[in-house]
Amino acid sequence: MAINTSNEAYRAKFAATQRKISGKKKTYILTLYTRQDTDGKTEYIMRVNGEKVLKTTNIPNKIGYSIHERHATKDVELRPSDIIQVAFHNPPTD
Repeated sequence: MAINTSNEAYRAKFAATQRKISGKKKTYILTLYTRQDTDGKTEYIMRVNGEKVLKTTNIPNKIGYSIHERHATKDVELRPSDIIQVAFHNPPTD
């Protein structure tokens, strides 16, 4: 996913993807792996059926996009046909 933040109309937007769950009802710890960036402004939101289960921001680093970061939820109960959505926002650097 990507957003062209050089276009001012897109700067306040989120990019998102989602997936419908199949299988049996079960409790999970949902994990999101990201890449750190130099400004640490990238915000991630994970929702299940529209309800926010995780909101996090990357830690900035001087190396750029080479360091992976792990973000995890607490226990989340998922049922067949639930929708998991992951969205991110990367505001422009001032």
